Amino acid sequence: MQGKTQQGARIFFHELIGLIEHYFAGRGLRAHLMGGRGTGKSFILSRLKLKNPRVVSFRDRKLDEALSRELRSHQGALFLDDVDEDFNAEMNELLLALLSEFQYPVIIASTLRSDLAALQEKGAFEGLSWTLETDSWSSSTSQFEPFEIEPWESGWASRVARLVADVLPSKDAGELAGYTTIVLDLTGGHPLMLNEALDAIGHTPRVARHHERTSINWRQEHAKLEEQLFGSGLRKLRKFVAWLDAVSPSAGEELRRLARGEEPHVHRSAATRRALGDSGLVCRTPEQKMVVAGEALRHFLAANMAPPPVVVRQTGPGGGEICVSIANSTVAVPLRRGAWKLVEALQNSENPMTIEALMRKTKLQEGALRSAIQRIRSDFDDCGVSNVIENVWGEGYRLSLMPLLTPRALEQ
Repeated sequence: MQGKTQQGARIFFHELIGLIEHYFAGRGLRAHLMGGRGTGKSFILSRLKLKNPRVVSFRDRKLDEALSRELRSHQGALFLDDVDEDFNAEMNELLLALLSEFQYPVIIASTLRSDLAALQEKGAFEGLSWTLETDSWSSSTSQFEPFEIEPWESGWASRVARLVADVLPSKDAGELAGYTTIVLDLTGGHPLMLNEALDAIGHTPRVARHHERTSINWRQEHAKLEEQLFGSGLRKLRKFVAWLDAVSPSAGEELRRLARGEEPHVHRSAATRRALGDSGLVCRTPEQKMVVAGEALRHFLAANMAPPPVVVRQTGPGGGEICVSIANSTVAVPLRRGAWKLVEALQNSENPMTIEALMRKTKLQEGALRSAIQRIRSDFDDCGVSNVIENVWGEGYRLSLMPLLTPRALEQ
């Protein structure tokens, strides 16, 4: 990761980094950084400004007597990453001994949380022997001040939009709306995928455009970025999916159910929900529905194509609705009379339709058609969505292949 993307990632986590640094500036000595797989724990550790830090990942090297002696002799901060990898009573004894005499700051990072009650929920993370190790885990982590990474806290979509604006070579509002929508849809705000997407967008060549991109152009950009993510961020996320399958098979199964668009299992236990939530591979929509974090990961898990972003449904005689689904958001606008005739005509046409062709098809006057178009656009704009009915320069109107989110949607 380089250039502006690295700066963007720093901005994305700057509040949490500041809180941790403030804690240690106030003479705090022990901090516990918690977050799902790939949500940025290692990145945060690498950006903390503490004196003479030593970084050790328990995934790469287990805590044994030799490593314990090395750490005790270190004169500076200790950053201990992946402490929940194969954690056992022996490691706990060594860690407690280290903490009892070490006078410098110590930060541990883990996917699993420090609260003992949650880990005991009917065998949460059933692939780990936490029924035997919860006392050990609790005795160590209880000494640490907890800090949690929450990529999807309130306002996260607006922050993503600012990061896209930071790295995008073009400052055109239409370009920003298009790339922001694509990034939100494909990454779902997952930090690992987000950083890879920002890196790719940061290298987008700046080209002078005489006309706005069509929805076909935006679908091409969407497909291009998704292909890049399959070769970069998604390759890294696959190992986190494998990890979830190993520590909680039922959570791995539920993850794939969500990816296929199926209803949650009726008997999903609290332990499975907790394991799935802690994995960092899912997030919640504004309606509190649990979804896979981003369409790129969902496509990989489901091995199928996503439904079209714009769907027209008839709900009764002479009426219906348009449903738009983008970036884990779904908006439906009801249609009646002229608006329904207009949308029905566009839906049944393979090509863009001129206003004259629409007049012939719908038997409506030009003023009524333009009023219906404006009303539909206004209704969607109130919901934070634009470009649902697209005017293709020189060709006519059509239902968009790529609706775009507006700043209003990002504030919700």
